[in-house]
Amino acid sequence: MIYPGTTFSSLPEAYHLTKVDWQLFGTGTTRNHFPSRRYVLNRVIATIRQVCRVSSRKDAERIMLFCRFEHPGELLHVHFLMAGIPEHLDSNQFGLAFARQWTRRVGICRVEPYDTQRDGIGYVTKSSSDDNERDLAQPYFSPALITHLVGSVT
Repeated sequence: MIYPGTTFSSLPEAYHLTKVDWQLFGTGTTRNHFPSRRYVLNRVIATIRQVCRVSSRKDAERIMLFCRFEHPGELLHVHFLMAGIPEHLDSNQFGLAFARQWTRRVGICRVEPYDTQRDGIGYVTKSSSDDNERDLAQPYFSPALITHLVGSVT
């Protein structure tokens, strides 16, 4: 839980996220007005699975995903980071395929290689100061990411 006046980037989870070897940074927006957070999250996961179909669905389970949702006006969008893309899948090609699939089925998407100099962690972990969006500030940690973070802490 994020307490009032606390930004996610100041919590210990954000520190551990900086230790992950992120491969991709992206932003996706939906065509639908007022979609739910669950709908967008399901679309992100479904898009990852769709891209992984060319090799193996098991590859999708190994991908680490961290994302956060925002409302720009009336359209919900998601900022995300991905890591753990298997070596036999080129991460840049994976990002292009993800953006293509998202654009076909969901809305607008931009995916680029993760650049440590641009502070993608800080951007994705920023927290809204608007109380109406507090539920959106809750980030999503994929099961693979949780497993990775727990393993690196112990």
